[in-house]
Amino acid sequence: MRKILLVMLAMIYCDLLYAATIKDATDASARGDHKAAFNILLPLAEAGNVDALGNVGNNYAFGLGVKKDLKQAYHYWSLAADKHLGTAMFNIATLHSSGQGGLTKDMNKAVTWFKKAAEHKHTRAMINLSSLYATGLILEKDIKLATAWTAIAANHEQSKKLKALYRSQFKKLMFGLSKVETTEVQKIVDNLEEKIKINVNKYKNQ
Repeated sequence: MRKILLVMLAMIYCDLLYAATIKDATDASARGDHKAAFNILLPLAEAGNVDALGNVGNNYAFGLGVKKDLKQAYHYWSLAADKHLGTAMFNIATLHSSGQGGLTKDMNKAVTWFKKAAEHKHTRAMINLSSLYATGLILEKDIKLATAWTAIAANHEQSKKLKALYRSQFKKLMFGLSKVETTEVQKIVDNLEEKIKINVNKYKNQ
């Protein structure tokens, strides 16, 4: 029993140390000491921590504490995306849409990644998808899907300014929809919200 208790205490201590290390990296970034933050995050990323992977990718993408390298940013974002980090998926979509990071510009791949990011609760990806469905560019025009994604983006957006913008866009898309179509939009929203919930839990429970 004593051995089990010691192991449990050691595990708790490691968890606290780990959390403090992530906080140290965040504090260093807030101070503008991006090199220190990068040095803290890199070993955590190499150990497989999803948030560290995403942040290391960001450091490489913007040259924060390390030489700018979009290929390396793509590498770390890809690893983070495999662990259900929506922001990493959105960043990968952006690279595909611009042809950066050693990638060939490919809007079809970009849309695939925007969809993955949207399904992992990334609101900007949701709005991008909504616009693509509303205009019929790249994706087949679908006002119901466009409306659903805008509704979900407005629901999850934290910025008051953006939330108001998304709500305004939602109202415009809703204009002219029949009661039957409105009901169908609600069903789409419910299904997508459930998928998002599952994906977010996958991210949290690792």
